[in-house]
Amino acid sequence: MSLLAEIQRECVAKEGDVSRLLRLCLQLSARLKHEPLKEWVLHELNGYPDDVALPDYRIARTRSRGFFADRFVGQATLDIPMKVLDEPLRTRFSEARLGNPIREYEELLSADTNDNLQMPWPQELAFFVGPKVSQLQCIRIWQELPRSVLAGLVDTVKTRVLSMTLEIESLNPQAGEIVGTLPIPEPAVAQIFNTNIYGGQVGNLAAGSSGVVQNAGDLVLHGDLESLKNYLQKIGIEKESISELADALNADAANASGGIGTRVATWLASIGSKAKKLGGEAAVQIAVGLATQAVLTYLGIAK
Repeated sequence: MSLLAEIQRECVAKEGDVSRLLRLCLQLSARLKHEPLKEWVLHELNGYPDDVALPDYRIARTRSRGFFADRFVGQATLDIPMKVLDEPLRTRFSEARLGNPIREYEELLSADTNDNLQMPWPQELAFFVGPKVSQLQCIRIWQELPRSVLAGLVDTVKTRVLSMTLEIESLNPQAGEIVGTLPIPEPAVAQIFNTNIYGGQVGNLAAGSSGVVQNAGDLVLHGDLESLKNYLQKIGIEKESISELADALNADAANASGGIGTRVATWLASIGSKAKKLGGEAAVQIAVGLATQAVLTYLGIAK
């Protein structure tokens, strides 16, 4: 069974082991030579450091509740309205930031109980807030998190990995088996990873700039021929073809025609035959689109 098929089987298995699934993804990151995938997998397995932003599926809305009591009046469990907190604290106690290793959440889900999870407030803050909520004495306050939130976190990881590997498979079914050479152009891997794992809209242009193309740490700058050459080689364009493009750019610049010159237009029209056959026709088409955008960015006319 191929690595991609094994990952997909773990994704759809009813009792699939998510930690094993992630370790398989660690193997895949090595085959694809994609460091962001490796970092994401390690964070999921080991937990997210405080200085690392959490993915959206690891942040959940919660409500806070408190236990209040008086030996003469009685006792009550009450909701804690966020308006009793100063603004900086409202966000902290209206959401749960789930940064622990995913194994811990799997183990919580396996416990034989249907009770919601409780995350206690600092006791000194509970004593401060309590009188703003009730005349009864505040014994403790906690954030309450439904177990379904943790189930959703685990399910989201499985679904996003499945979606990612299906797209990778469509470009190259052997992507998980190839060692030593890059089975898919790196910018294509970056786009698939970011779109499926982080759910963000990934484009070829850096935000707010028509003079930069950025994918997987590679930059194309307006008017910088070396950055264009490096980028094209990275996405699988042959060196000979890159030299042809450089000649075409120089010839068109000498004609001072502005925009896309005749020589460059001819090169772009035949770019499909200039991409290495890595991963079949679909991967070539991605490389073609990236190459075209890179040339337009170099010329300063990227859309």
